[in-house]
Amino acid sequence: MKLNFKLTLLLGAAVWILSGCTTTQKETMSTQQGLGDLSLEELQSSLGIETGDLGPVEKIFNSCSLPKPLRGDGQCGSRFFTLVHFRVQCRNSMGTTQNAVTSLDLEPFQRNLEWVVGPYRGIAQTNSDGYGQVRIVSSRSVLRERFVLKNEKMALGVTTRDVSRIIVPQNWCQ
Repeated sequence: MKLNFKLTLLLGAAVWILSGCTTTQKETMSTQQGLGDLSLEELQSSLGIETGDLGPVEKIFNSCSLPKPLRGDGQCGSRFFTLVHFRVQCRNSMGTTQNAVTSLDLEPFQRNLEWVVGPYRGIAQTNSDGYGQVRIVSSRSVLRERFVLKNEKMALGVTTRDVSRIIVPQNWCQ
């Protein structure tokens, strides 16, 4: 029991320490189901939201003021655009209580991930360094919603506002 508590505490501390890291984006992609032909990348650019540090950025906008191609179908009004920039890395869990985590212990996750945030879902593609993005257009803020990443039969969930650098067990990368 004490070993499990120490392991959980150590992994939590490592994620907290590593979550402050920043990065640059390299060809990541995200899709949200139910948006038809609406280009989330164009909408992000139109709203002036840049990919910067890891973590979420949310901006409220009036969809009525957008050009027709960016507005999408349906009624216009106040909407939230949320960009979640994250990095997923795998680490061998052997020796986690004895050794400090270094970049040599981490391997980038380089696959598509299914994501779910409240009622919204889609696919995010990570790049060769494990960086990915999720873009969500919603009628209310999703920062308090659960952010779940799914890889085959495995899943990991955290609050959307806490997403940044995510360390998962080695079996995610296999």
